[in-house]
Amino acid sequence: MSSIEMVEDIKRLIIELKPEVAGKVNDEARLQSEIGLTSVEIIDLVIAAEDEFEIEIPDDDTGELMDATVRDLALRVKSLISV
Repeated sequence: MSSIEMVEDIKRLIIELKPEVAGKVNDEARLQSEIGLTSVEIIDLVIAAEDEFEIEIPDDDTGELMDATVRDLALRVKSLISV
């Protein structure tokens, strides 16, 4: 899976989680400060990504991802798939 495809998949998961933010979701948008996801919604997003891609994102990473960009999250997920 390419990085572009992964970013698109993460965008899809965000919009499925919170459809009203669809217009704010782009590659460089920050999950919390720009898209407006709450910390609980980000945890839900991480869980959705874990389920979708059959990976486990370490708890330490979840804290770092709280205000990451969509691309940052996609690249982190992609790196875990490649392991």
